[in-house]
Amino acid sequence: MNESLERAYASILTIGLLALRNAAFNNDIERCKLESEHLHNVPSLIKETNVNRHLYYFNHERVCYIESAKAHDKELGCENCTNTIKLYIPHWEIIVSELSQIESFKRSQ
Repeated sequence: MNESLERAYASILTIGLLALRNAAFNNDIERCKLESEHLHNVPSLIKETNVNRHLYYFNHERVCYIESAKAHDKELGCENCTNTIKLYIPHWEIIVSELSQIESFKRSQ
């Protein structure tokens, strides 16, 4: 793919690993599971040329993460995941911007 997309995924990894570390320090095992589930495929998206894998991350894995993160915050009465989502948003916007230039993405929306 391109450098903007690669940087966005690298930033998502950085943010997510910090969130994972913080959750571990706070003994929040459910949050650790949530973050690791979100991040586990991200390294393989760097340098990935198969557009369908990027689409799957954006349209499925990202959406599942957001839903699960919001439910986790609601259950605990906190905004930890919501704050992490806010950090991810600029990088997700880069991903959608880059993918929107690809015809198959436009058809999936």
